[in-house]
Amino acid sequence: LHKHVPKGYIYLPMGFALLVEILQMRYDHNRKKILTAGQAS
Repeated sequence: LHKHVPKGYIYLPMGFALLVEILQMRYDHNRKKILTAGQAS
């Protein structure tokens, strides 16, 4: 079980997951702004 795993195999998926989370947060934030702006008018 003590095998060496290249750091790229760990950091690449972590970085990808972080990118997806950031995009998801921006999408949700923009969607809420659009929905509240549409209801106000």
